[in-house]
Amino acid sequence: MKNKQEQQRERARTRIKHWRETHRTEARAYQRKWILEHPDRIREHSRRSRIKHRAQIKQYQRRWAEKNKEKLRLQRQQYYRANRTHILHRVREHAFGLPTGSYQRILTICGNNCQVCGKLRSKKGLALDHDHTTKHIRGLLCCECNSGIGLLQDNPDLLEKAARYLRDNRATDLREHVKQQENAAPATSQSILDI
Repeated sequence: MKNKQEQQRERARTRIKHWRETHRTEARAYQRKWILEHPDRIREHSRRSRIKHRAQIKQYQRRWAEKNKEKLRLQRQQYYRANRTHILHRVREHAFGLPTGSYQRILTICGNNCQVCGKLRSKKGLALDHDHTTKHIRGLLCCECNSGIGLLQDNPDLLEKAARYLRDNRATDLREHVKQQENAAPATSQSILDI
């Protein structure tokens, strides 16, 4: 048999439940008002709940993402398109410690074009060329110039060798050298096709 206190609590719960069912709009209005008046308590309750149920939340999120791959991909795509500039600013800020307006100021300093080839800024924007060891920003480059410098390992000696190679071999066609060697070679060796 239940004690007197438990019986009173149960009667109070049923009265409250009955009132909520009969006065739904007033109950919702009161609830909304209370939420607006106590945002700190709501935030704290949510935080505690997230900590307490972290494993279940992660599991639910994984299951949902697995079931809704296409929807998630489209949402991410849509978000990126709508917030591309903001995302790029966040990435730059994180990578280089730049405040949001700094990229625009650097663009102005560099004249809105690539500092190697002079190409004007495209839709992709210009890449922040930087020293990978010191993280110092050297300037702005188009994607092609930035990739070229990166593929040559940011090494000025390799870049000079590549430039010299291009200058020295501008008129060279190796096919001509191969033909000359084939004509000069003695015809004593048998071709594989002749066997």
